[in-house]
Amino acid sequence: MQKDKPTISQNNNLIEINHGKRFPFGKSYPLYIFLFLVMIASFFSPLLSLAIAFFFVSVLLVLFLYTANTGIVIRDRKEHKFYMRALGFEIGTWEKFRNFSCLVLKTTSKKRENTLVNQYGHAAQVIERFKTTEVYMMDSSHRKKIFCGSFDSYEEAKELAKKLNLILGYPIEKFSPQRIQRRR
Repeated sequence: MQKDKPTISQNNNLIEINHGKRFPFGKSYPLYIFLFLVMIASFFSPLLSLAIAFFFVSVLLVLFLYTANTGIVIRDRKEHKFYMRALGFEIGTWEKFRNFSCLVLKTTSKKRENTLVNQYGHAAQVIERFKTTEVYMMDSSHRKKIFCGSFDSYEEAKELAKKLNLILGYPIEKFSPQRIQRRR
């Protein structure tokens, strides 16, 4: 199954970076299966009104999970908002767009831990290590940032950064945060 990738769209004075689905099926399939089983179980309920209520709530939850996505919208380079959209509704508040001046690609190693249980009840810890490359808009000190997207490969991240470079005119730089001078 192909991962849902971040996309960019531009409409007049709005720039939208859609991060993709919030609950992709590949990662959230147990939740989808559970809701599907609740829908099926509701048909066997002795109380018809309760069965109908469970069925419709389950359908709404599945639609919410399937349509939920996140992203960021930039308006006139003066303000931005992080949003979550689902079922045609959008949640997010506008904030002042700070002095961002560059795009940064940052590759990090991450790990994911899962516990697997076999048929005899024995548990095994599985640790999966993987690399991810994230694209950020940053200020000149590389301290303030806006997340633009996460990718499995450096080439995909660089492609998104190049598109943002064409739209915003920000250069692509290496991540090098400036040290903060602290008083003693």
